[in-house]
Amino acid sequence: MGYVGNEPDANYTSFAQQTITGNGGTSYTLSHAVASGKEILLYINNVKQEEGSGKAYEATGTALTLSEAITSSDSCYCVFLGKALQTTVPPDGSVTSAKLDTNIAVSGNLDVGTIRATNGTTAQTIDSSGHVTDSVRPYFSYRLDTAQSVASATQTNIVHNLLISQRGNDYSTTTGYFTAPVTGLYQFNADLQIATDTAWQWFLQHTNSGGTGIRTYVAHNQSSGGKTTHVSGSYTVYMTATDFVHIRVAHFYGSNRDFYGHFNGYFIG
Repeated sequence: MGYVGNEPDANYTSFAQQTITGNGGTSYTLSHAVASGKEILLYINNVKQEEGSGKAYEATGTALTLSEAITSSDSCYCVFLGKALQTTVPPDGSVTSAKLDTNIAVSGNLDVGTIRATNGTTAQTIDSSGHVTDSVRPYFSYRLDTAQSVASATQTNIVHNLLISQRGNDYSTTTGYFTAPVTGLYQFNADLQIATDTAWQWFLQHTNSGGTGIRTYVAHNQSSGGKTTHVSGSYTVYMTATDFVHIRVAHFYGSNRDFYGHFNGYFIG
């Protein structure tokens, strides 16, 4: 016979069929997996049954559940529409990222163990207790190994030179600078100790990569007559990648004074 359009590849098509022998129960096993009961036609005693919850039957995978029991004397069979092995959900691991939309909405739970960048670098992991750990978030913690002597009436960088812990290599024990590896919000904490009864101060200096000061965060400014020996400060700073921060001090004792302290910080996000 003639055709309008392309001639079909196959002249005849038939559907797979399964005969089901009743056992007096309502649960049976299909010979082919299905995504839902809509992928089969079920007949009991030559009467087509209605699919769905609260109706004659439901099916998922290879499980067929009837609303009423059948026995071996009942005639029961099902027809697989398109042979569900080819129309059910894709096999595990068969869908590539190229087949997914770039905008995916998830209405239920998204279960993950590892979050990675496109180059395969692990950014975060989530354990079975729900604890989230960051494997690349930069941080540093240093202290002065020995006292740093500072001349009077001179602003001086404090160089914390003894490593406590860190991730990354963004703090320099040569200059005392922490250089931001990525743009974002950072938290910095520091403390200094000095024995003096004259005016002294210390501050966190934020500078861009070109050497231009962005902002000075004054942590302590003591007038003459005080006896402060230990002062701490904590600051949240938005930095552009390659900006740097460092600790500076000044005192007016008249001769060199020794400073001790700690300096630490981390990337918030």
